[in-house]
This record gives sequence, C-alpha cells and structure tokens, in this order.
Amino acid sequence: MRTVMAKSGLRRFRPPAPPAAPAPPRLLLDPLEAAAALKISPRTLWRLTKAGEIPYIRIGRQTRYGVAVLERWIASKSGAVQGQPDGAAVLDAKKTSAGESEVC
Repeated sequence: MRTVMAKSGLRRFRPPAPPAAPAPPRLLLDPLEAAAALKISPRTLWRLTKAGEIPYIRIGRQTRYGVAVLERWIASKSGAVQGQPDGAAVLDAKKTSAGESEVC
C-alpha cells in the first residue's frame, strides 16, 4: 500500500497498480528469432529453408516460422523412438559389423 502526499499536505491512499497481463504466446518467429531459437546461423536457416527442409510461412513478402511447426520438425529430426530416451535410437543405428554400438 502506498500513500502519497497531496498538495494540501494531507496523505491520500493510492491503491497498487494491478499486475500486468501476461504477454500472449508467440505463434510465429521471424528468421533471426527462429535461427536463435534453433541455435544456428541465419545463413544456415536460409539454406535449410531454400532446400525445403524447414517448413515456413509467407505473409506478404515476409518469411515466418511457426513455433509449433519448428518443434515438430526438431522432433522428427531427433530420431527418437517411442519408449527410448533421446539419442538411444541414434546409438542403435550406428552399430558396427560386430554388433557393438559405436561410441561417438
């Protein structure tokens, strides 16, 4: 609670400001934001976009990347198999001719 000194010298009560509403979730990212989110350079993002590997949305002349679409793209590229932790499928795919997993 805050009190403020009025011009007349009397104290008046000023209620606290209401909390700010949370920002709405971001649905689309611009190329620089998408590259930063993926931790790749913008040039790599453009190369992947031009090759058709990363899905994107055109709004007029602007290119945008959907957050949910990028998350699904990452999941599809991770090679994760249901029931195995991330990376286990990659280890299974890199078996040597002797049948032992190769350590990377």
